[in-house]
Amino acid sequence: MTNNFIANNRSRPLGYLSFLFVLVFIFSPVIRLGLGLEAYLVIFVAMLLSTSIVVLTRRYMSRYELVPASLIIVMCFSAFVFSISILESIFYLLISLTHVFIAYWLVNQDQNRVLILFRISLYLFFSLFLFLMFSKGYTPDAVNQYFLVGSRNVVSATALFFQLAYSASYYRVNGSLPKITPFFTLVISVISFGRSGIGLSFLFLSFSFIFSWKRTEIKYISVVFILFVTVGLFSGLSFEDIEFFLNEKTNFSRGFESPRALMIDAYFEKLSVVEFFIGRDLSGVQIIADFEQNPHNSFIYGHSHYGISYVVFISWFLLLLLWCNIKRRSTVIYSAIIFVFLARLWVDSLSLPGIFDYIFYYLFFLTILESKNNRNKVISV
Repeated sequence: MTNNFIANNRSRPLGYLSFLFVLVFIFSPVIRLGLGLEAYLVIFVAMLLSTSIVVLTRRYMSRYELVPASLIIVMCFSAFVFSISILESIFYLLISLTHVFIAYWLVNQDQNRVLILFRISLYLFFSLFLFLMFSKGYTPDAVNQYFLVGSRNVVSATALFFQLAYSASYYRVNGSLPKITPFFTLVISVISFGRSGIGLSFLFLSFSFIFSWKRTEIKYISVVFILFVTVGLFSGLSFEDIEFFLNEKTNFSRGFESPRALMIDAYFEKLSVVEFFIGRDLSGVQIIADFEQNPHNSFIYGHSHYGISYVVFISWFLLLLLWCNIKRRSTVIYSAIIFVFLARLWVDSLSLPGIFDYIFYYLFFLTILESKNNRNKVISV
């Protein structure tokens, strides 16, 4: 990877191969979930080697790369000393470390090319979902079988994460958010039968429309938009059909209480001072152990493996985001996209660290860089 290979070499065979190489990396989370660890390892090792070569031959490293990379290295030491699952903990940190440099590199590429990469990835996932829906079915049990690793919640989360990356890249190039693809992402979440997926996808769809209009038009378009989505999503259904769908075909029938909330309470309930600093063994928390030691919360997973170093790691990102210039429209939009990403991590163990980290880092670097540029420009919404 070089700093401008997509822009300058795309007309040559090497450029096409490089472009394809990066595209495979961006789509690699689906390969991990759909084909398993072995297929993903091939991609990961290739990206790790190429990233290492680029980083080691560079004369300058931004502090926005250096600080998270240093914190990840500190977490590696913490995991090596204290973690119960050393190999798993360090493996995910190596993924995250690689993703830091790749994401920063992507932010500094020709953004029209980056937009194409994210667009192709999103469309590929839409196409894959349609293929699986027609080949395997679209019942809850069927959607649970779409991925080799992960349930239907992971299916909707994957769609949402790809959508967030595409929307951020689209906004950077065009100055507006896409409005069609978020609707398809919502449809995928509805078919996946998950409350968090439906709620956050609908929130992001609403957000995409609202931020595409000027201040004087927001209150009108919001009403029209909500009616449009409600009518369009359930077109042709009677009220009884809608009620039956929500109660029987999605997890809204269970209300908003879930084992996830109980897992959070159980994890912190008897957390000792020592465990706060070094992390807590998830097998010692009965309700989490009952779910194969999956806390369904990325932040609890991170703390359990890396302890206080993980708290520092997350806090650094949050503090920098709070420092950003919120008077800029672009900063507000990127920050809101990050909020949706982090909210999704609150209900599933998917990233930080994990296979979707490059999307978070890409969003984060976009926010920081946009905040530094044209600080005096005020938002118009």
